[in-house]
Amino acid sequence: MKKLYSILAFLLTSAHVQAQVALPAYQALNTSQSQIKAFDFVNPPSSGTLWTETSNGVKATIGGNPTYVTAYGGGLQMVSGSYIDINGINTKNSIFTLSMAVDGPSGDGGHYNVFFDGSKGDRLGDDYSIWANIWGGVLGAGTQNQFFNTGTFTTGIAWYDFVYNGNAVQIYKNATLIGSGTLASANTGWKDNLRIGQEYNQTGNYLNGKIHRIRYQKAALDQAGITTQYNNVKSTYSAPTFASFSFANSNASGNLPNNYISVNNLTLSQLPTAWTIQWTYKMDQTSASADGMHWFFRNPSTTGKYSTDMHLYQINGNLEFWYNGNTYAFTPAYQDYLMTGLTQGTTYKFALTYDGTSLRLYSNGTLKSTFPMNITVKPTNSTLRMGSNLAQTIDEFRIWDSALSAAQISANYDVSVVGSAGLMLYYNFNNQGTPSATNTAITTLTDFSGNNRYGSFNNVSLTGSTSNFVTSIVTGY
Repeated sequence: MKKLYSILAFLLTSAHVQAQVALPAYQALNTSQSQIKAFDFVNPPSSGTLWTETSNGVKATIGGNPTYVTAYGGGLQMVSGSYIDINGINTKNSIFTLSMAVDGPSGDGGHYNVFFDGSKGDRLGDDYSIWANIWGGVLGAGTQNQFFNTGTFTTGIAWYDFVYNGNAVQIYKNATLIGSGTLASANTGWKDNLRIGQEYNQTGNYLNGKIHRIRYQKAALDQAGITTQYNNVKSTYSAPTFASFSFANSNASGNLPNNYISVNNLTLSQLPTAWTIQWTYKMDQTSASADGMHWFFRNPSTTGKYSTDMHLYQINGNLEFWYNGNTYAFTPAYQDYLMTGLTQGTTYKFALTYDGTSLRLYSNGTLKSTFPMNITVKPTNSTLRMGSNLAQTIDEFRIWDSALSAAQISANYDVSVVGSAGLMLYYNFNNQGTPSATNTAITTLTDFSGNNRYGSFNNVSLTGSTSNFVTSIVTGY
């Protein structure tokens, strides 16, 4: 329980970082009640080892570098040394309900510390006034001189409520009572301080799970209130839907696809001098028959096979780059491509960087080729599209406003980059369509860079196992 309580406070602090984001339904439902503090994690918090946030007069200090995670709509992964201090929530001599969505650790080694400070006010473990923790798989609660088990803690996302009515404590999991007990001493001498995470000068006693939602209110909810709250909030931290997008081979003439995603509010002229384009790709047909675009900047004033200003093209198992003016990252005389040997069914995580003088292609974090290049003419009417005449599945399409270094690509090619600085465009295809289901109600593709460069679907059915959202070709993001 101590662990649970700690998580709740942490959530309280971090969620306020995203105060500018539209409130979830459950949060908006209670903003008229000044005693209720509700927080979420839609966007990552500020970086740094220490930051503070204030919500409805309550100040929370977060330290120790917890890691932002995107799962379940956003949250914080606590690590050794991470903590959240909540001051001034006026719990002393009061009743309260502290609630949170927690994704627990994978084993018994996790220890969620949650406690209100005692009379010393030193946030040390020798002066708890009331606390909750999880240790060895047991969820417990008590005071400095008392402990009682309230149930067995299990891993996985769940909503917990810690209710104190001035005498007894009840613990609920997903609106089901899992334990209760009467405190041996009254809550006198409390400070209005709450810590979640590591005790001062204590190694090992820390929270190593993830906190996704938190709310605190000066009311001891009964079973009906607990159930109502749970029904209101549970949809806000549902498991994410990871997906990729599949294109069928349209067999259109002229090599330009007629089934594609067009990007809004982005033209070739908006790319800076140095840039990076990343995308994850799986070829869904044989290399011998592959002949088409991965992505391209369409030039509407020209027609024919290469009516583009810049594109990444595949022929057989080989990749080539073409830029306005017949400049190729490909030497026909020597059959020198950006990369060769692509095979059907293999997933490739590509990064194409341009630093103003050289073009470099990376695959799965490894540099494959370097070509000198002078990209200067960038028309304002040349818009980005992705899709191809070849059957393919794509994911994690990103454009950056700089030429990422080899170290940066090695660090980010196999992780989510939600919340990263420097993104011009980011399509991760998650939490929008259901894989291989009927998704015809979806009209646009979300840009997770924050720049509102949404995608529009053109001649894709959004039903079935192709030309639709499909099972993700990346794992866990």
